[in-house]
Amino acid sequence: MLRRTLPLWKAEETIAEALEFARVNAIDEIIWKTDTEAFSHGLPPLEMIGEYLPWLTRARELLAADQICSSINPWVTMNHADRGRSAHLYHPDMRMFTNAAGREHSCRPCPMDKAWQAWLVEAYELYASTIPEILWLEDDLTNNPKECRGVHLLEYGCFCSEHLQAISRLSGESWDRQGLLQAIKQPGDPHPVRKLWFDLHGATMIALGEQLEGAVHRASPETKLGLMLSWANDGRWWDEFMRVVSGPHRPVVRPSLSSYNELRPTIHLFDQQDHRKECRCVPADSRICPELENSCYTAYSKSARFTQLELGLSALMGYPEITLNLFDHMGTPMAAEARYARLLGELKPRLSAIASRRLPGGDERAVGVLFRKTASDVMRLEDGQTSFDLQPAADGEAWGAILQGAGIPVKWHDADILCTSGQALRACAQDEVEALLSRSLLIDGSALEILCEMGFAAHAGCRFEKWIARLDTLVSVEELAEQTVQPQHPSAASPAYMALHRAFVRDRFCAMAVDDRATVASHLVNNDRDRVEPGMVFFENELGGRVVVYPFDLSRGTHVDFHNWHRKEQMRRAVSWLGHGRLDLHVEGGAWMIPFRVDYDDYIFVGLVNLETDGWDKICLTLNTQREVQTVERVEDDGSWRRCDVAIDRDEQSNVRIAIDERLEYMDFTAFVITA
Repeated sequence: MLRRTLPLWKAEETIAEALEFARVNAIDEIIWKTDTEAFSHGLPPLEMIGEYLPWLTRARELLAADQICSSINPWVTMNHADRGRSAHLYHPDMRMFTNAAGREHSCRPCPMDKAWQAWLVEAYELYASTIPEILWLEDDLTNNPKECRGVHLLEYGCFCSEHLQAISRLSGESWDRQGLLQAIKQPGDPHPVRKLWFDLHGATMIALGEQLEGAVHRASPETKLGLMLSWANDGRWWDEFMRVVSGPHRPVVRPSLSSYNELRPTIHLFDQQDHRKECRCVPADSRICPELENSCYTAYSKSARFTQLELGLSALMGYPEITLNLFDHMGTPMAAEARYARLLGELKPRLSAIASRRLPGGDERAVGVLFRKTASDVMRLEDGQTSFDLQPAADGEAWGAILQGAGIPVKWHDADILCTSGQALRACAQDEVEALLSRSLLIDGSALEILCEMGFAAHAGCRFEKWIARLDTLVSVEELAEQTVQPQHPSAASPAYMALHRAFVRDRFCAMAVDDRATVASHLVNNDRDRVEPGMVFFENELGGRVVVYPFDLSRGTHVDFHNWHRKEQMRRAVSWLGHGRLDLHVEGGAWMIPFRVDYDDYIFVGLVNLETDGWDKICLTLNTQREVQTVERVEDDGSWRRCDVAIDRDEQSNVRIAIDERLEYMDFTAFVITA
């Protein structure tokens, strides 16, 4: 899906150019953007929207002749930022969004405002009259903070008088702006009004969705209403909203996929994680169309190689319908950046081949990250934090990067092995936590603290005692219980050491009282190599569950210094032990990667993304399967599947090690189909 701005001053030329581009590069759908970016009028009057309608109809008719779909993406619902504009120029009766400091936006309406709701519903009914395939709602349909007259304040929600009155009615307590904000951000145990505040904003959006669905489907019953997603902390209302706006159709959403411009490729370890959390907040049967951004456009912002990486990542996640925002909104001809056209043409066969095997309905095998979209109701804040810090998106994120970097796949769904950090456990009931502890659980010090607060220390194998700032001690190194360098690089049988300096965003660890039955797999040592505190601990509890505890606080993530070959092997051993010796997938070959495994009735699909700027010379896959491996095929650039020459070994736990003596190039992706 190609997103392309339709400028009124050169509409005919733009439509013709986009049609030819779609024909040549096998684009299935054009998404027309209106009143976009620098040329946006903020909340354009209905008369201005009316000027687009004949051109949108004409574009649909021309594209349909070539079996190319035509969709519409108005750039604004509530507006992305004020940017010097004034909504009252066109809408004098509209009430504006008020931020937590009492500052009123100039061009962002209050979501409860009836005048704005009426304008939006009528605008979308006008767009729907041109019969688009999908009519998109932008990610500015949110209660998250935006730039307000040049100021960006990280607090959630609109604090106008109407919202203050509404929350006072709901809570049975009178609130002013300052008192409400203090209550929402209250350190320690959360104030009950916090949940009511979040629910109030969600309910407003759902009620608006009912109006939009009725208006759009009156004008065009076959048009789908889609929603762009950003920041899963606002996702608590998305599921019900999508069920409402979709009407008779399958829900369709556009989660954010990538960085807006080119950064170190490992950004996808983190960015993908919010993407996957966003997808957890919508109906399970949703049609997922990730958004690939490039701002502010051209290869100065993002290279073709980086774009290729993102296209491959989307395909391997099982989302072939990626939306491409590659070209500027200034009316510049697409031919000015020819490398993207070449890329799309070259990649289409490989992406289509992956889509033919990475089908819906497979069993994704991975370590699961514990995720609850309403965790913000129960999370505890500290002094100085904002309501925007109440992000369930932050919980588990560090484990995701650690495991993927170690060649182990992760997912944000239930799994045989679960991992968590931060405060996600606070959103779980006592019986739910006990059920988790009867399975396999990988946790950090922050999660251990909560388990102990809830009375589960005996099942964790460790009792949290206190937090210790690492720099207040001589702890500088983690010592592994035995040498764990990569098998292909053996060294003397002596302990392996990992430096801890600059490894953690929050550089503290917890002192733990360890059960005598537990196994201490690493120690925190000082500069004389004296053991100071236990490190990673393995414990099998009376519920039959297995728990691995790592004492550092991962709730705010790790730095690159945390990762090394010893760490990769440490994580492999931890996950293998949690799986009773069975590994869903472990990949050797390089350092930074995103691996995937999906099982189908008659084959196993394995995907790999190399996030390094070095290529890999070899690939080795270790995966657990009871079936005998018959063939291993690899996707080729021309869309074919080529049988690989492989060496296969099997161990006692039915882990199959498949050695493939083939390269994976830098910032590239590949897929294997294993027939067993």
